[in-house]
Amino acid sequence: MECCTCEVAFPPGEIGGKELEDGVVELPERCGTGEKMVDQLSEVSTDPLPFLSQDLAEESRQRRSDRTGQEIMSQSASISMAVVSQRITKTDTEILRGVRLRDTLKGCGRLWRCNPMKLKPQARSALFKMSRPVPSLDIFLSHTWCSKGRAKILSLLLQSGCSTALLFWFFGVALALALCFADALPMPFWYSANMSHFKEMCPLGPWVMLFGFLGTLLGLLLSPYVSCFNRDMCFVDAACIHQTNKTLMQRGINGIGGFLLVSRELRILWSQPYLSRLWCVFEVATYKKMNPGGNIVMAPLFVDESVLLKYLGILLCTVTYWIIRCNSDSSIVLPGTMVCSLPILITIHFDRRNFMMKHQLFSQFQNFDLDAAECSCESDREFVYAAISHLYGSKEAFTQYVRGPLQRELLEPICQNVLPRCYTELLTTPFLSLFLDFTLALWKQGAPVEDLVIYAVSMFGLATCLHIPAVLTMMILLGDRFAEPWDGFWGCFLNYLQTFLVFLAILAHSVAGFVVCFTVGSRRQWWFLIGCFFLFLAIRILTVKLRDKLQGQRKRLQKARSFQSEP
Repeated sequence: MECCTCEVAFPPGEIGGKELEDGVVELPERCGTGEKMVDQLSEVSTDPLPFLSQDLAEESRQRRSDRTGQEIMSQSASISMAVVSQRITKTDTEILRGVRLRDTLKGCGRLWRCNPMKLKPQARSALFKMSRPVPSLDIFLSHTWCSKGRAKILSLLLQSGCSTALLFWFFGVALALALCFADALPMPFWYSANMSHFKEMCPLGPWVMLFGFLGTLLGLLLSPYVSCFNRDMCFVDAACIHQTNKTLMQRGINGIGGFLLVSRELRILWSQPYLSRLWCVFEVATYKKMNPGGNIVMAPLFVDESVLLKYLGILLCTVTYWIIRCNSDSSIVLPGTMVCSLPILITIHFDRRNFMMKHQLFSQFQNFDLDAAECSCESDREFVYAAISHLYGSKEAFTQYVRGPLQRELLEPICQNVLPRCYTELLTTPFLSLFLDFTLALWKQGAPVEDLVIYAVSMFGLATCLHIPAVLTMMILLGDRFAEPWDGFWGCFLNYLQTFLVFLAILAHSVAGFVVCFTVGSRRQWWFLIGCFFLFLAIRILTVKLRDKLQGQRKRLQKARSFQSEP
C-alpha cells in the first residue's frame, strides 16, 4: 500500500507566478509583499551602511522561506487527511466485486485452503475470476490468513449449509422409511421389545440411521452446489482484489474502507491471531463507525469446531447403543446406555480446548493494544493509524473503545453459551434416527397402536425435545466452567481427572434421563407419561435458569473488567 502522505507541488499557473531556475517561483507584482519591496529598495539604496539593507533583505528572505515551508507542510497534512477520508468514505464502484459464498466453498473450499500469496500467479489469477462486479455486498468476510483454512471451511459450511443438511437428513429418513414400509430393504437383525402389553422379537435394520447420516453428510457437502441456498454475495480479499496486477491490487487495497460502506453485514471469522493483525482491526473500526446501520456478527471458528465434536460424539454414542441393543434382550438397556456414552468422554476433553479459545477471545478484547498489532508494510500502518485517529479522535480513544463498549456489544451473544437452533437440531438428528429405527421395528412386528404412540411420545417428546437439549446445555456449561488447564508437575494428570469428573456428571444426568424415557415408553400409563413430561420440562427450565445465572455473573464480571480498563 502506498504511503498516505503525498508530495505537494505548486504549479506556477495556480498561484500566478513564473518558474525560474532551480524550481524557484517568482511572485507577480500583485502578490508582492513587504519583504519583496525591501529587496527592491536594497538594490538602489544610497544608504551609507548598505550592509544593514542586505541583512534586512536576507532576514526577509528567511522569513518568507520559513512561511512557505510551513504552508507546504500544512497543505501536505491536509491533503493526507483528505486522502484518508476519501478512502474510508467513498466507494470505488468501478472495482467493487463480490463472490457467492457458496462458490468459495466449491472444490472442497479451494479458495480458503491456502494463503493466496503462496500460490502461483496462474492460480491467483483464477481466484480473481471467481468474483464479479456488484453494486453492493451482503457479507464482508473479515479474517486473517494466519489461521488454518480448514477451520474456515468447516465454519462457513456449517453456517451456510446447516439448513441444507437438515433437509437432506429428512429426505434420507423419509426414503429409508418408505423403502422399509414397502419391504424393499431387508431387516437382518432383531430387537427385543419389553413393553407391558407387548413382548416380542422385532425385525430390525440400520437403514434409518444409515440413510439419515448419509443425507446429513451429503447435504452439508453439496450445500455449495444447491442453487436455492447460499445466495449471499460476499467480499473475500483473495477473490475480489486482483492478486497479480499490482495496480489493481493497490487500488483494491485502497478501496477496502469504501467496500465496507456498502456491506450489509461484517462477519468476523475470529481466530487467535485476529486482533493481532492491523488490517483486521481497521475493518472493524471502519465498519463500526462508517456503517452504523450494518450488522456485525462475531463468528469464532471454535464454535463450529465444538459443534462438529459434539455431533461426532453423539453419532458414535447412537451407533454404539444400536450395536449393543441389537440381537440382545432388554436387560442390557442400563449398562448399554452407560457404555455407549464413552465417546462423549473424548468429546468433552477436546471441547475444553475450544472453551479455552473462548476465554482467550475475552482476554484479547480486555487487553487490546493497537500498537501491538502487526502489519507487513509500514506505510499501511501509517494509513490505518491515520484512519483510526480520524474516526475516533486518537489511537488511545479507539483502544479504550475496543476494551469497553465494543467488547460488551460483540461478545454478549458468545457469553450466553447458547447454540443456534439450527445447530441444536442438527445434534439431535442421530437420536431421532435411532429411535425411528426401533419404532419401525415395533411397527413391523405389529405392536399395538397405543404402545407405539406412548413409545413415540416418550422418545421424541421427552428424550429428543427436552432431555437431549438439557444434556447439551449441561455439557456447554461444565465445559466452559472447567476449561482452564492445570499447571505444574501434576498438571497433565489433573487435566484428565477434571475431564473425567465432568464426564461423570454429564453421564449421571444423561443416563438417568434416558432410563426414565425408556421406562415410560415401555408402560401403557398415560398419567406416568404426563408426570414425566412435566418433570423433564422442569429440569429443562432449571438448566436454562442456571445458564442465565452463570451468564449474568460472567457479564457483570466482564463489564467490571472493561470499565477498569477504561480511563
